[in-house]
Amino acid sequence: MTLSEEQLNAIKERAYTASESPWLIDGTDIWVDGNSRIDMKDYGSILQSFADAEFIAHTREDIPALLTHIVALENCSQELRNETKQQRRIIEDLSKSKRDDLADLPGYYPLGCF
Repeated sequence: MTLSEEQLNAIKERAYTASESPWLIDGTDIWVDGNSRIDMKDYGSILQSFADAEFIAHTREDIPALLTHIVALENCSQELRNETKQQRRIIEDLSKSKRDDLADLPGYYPLGCF
């Protein structure tokens, strides 16, 4: 799935307006800023509730890290696209130059001229 710029901006806004990290786990509860608690109700197994609490607690640090990684990958991708365009121009120029050199040879006929 590819995220649109609008979706990425919405995620960034939610991530950067949430309470500061770290969020801490106490059993299946999550403490935000040491003051606010997110109570994870045990609707399944206690191990699953703990895993859910751990996942949620880590999102405060994971989401900004992932957003930074996305930006880095997008920048790298753009650099590669630019480099590819430049290399194609070089190859086209070299190919034209070689075709011109071949055309100067006596008895040279371009392919498809017979």
